[in-house]
Amino acid sequence: MSEGTKDKLAGRGKQAVGKLQETVGEVIDDPKLEAKGKEHQAEGKALELRGKARETVKKVRDEAAGAVERVERKLRG
Repeated sequence: MSEGTKDKLAGRGKQAVGKLQETVGEVIDDPKLEAKGKEHQAEGKALELRGKARETVKKVRDEAAGAVERVERKLRG
């Protein structure tokens, strides 16, 4: 599993835990737990976005390497 995929999955998990904390905080009227849940959701979203960015960078890097190889083959004849 790629690092990008790992980050995305961890981020989604953290968001889910945060949403649960936020909801429980609302139900039991605990503003601190609610805030902690929102914080976890934000951290999870950031982690998920980092994963998406890693995947995008890898894709661009792979495409660039392929383009370089094609140009080198054409130059060699």
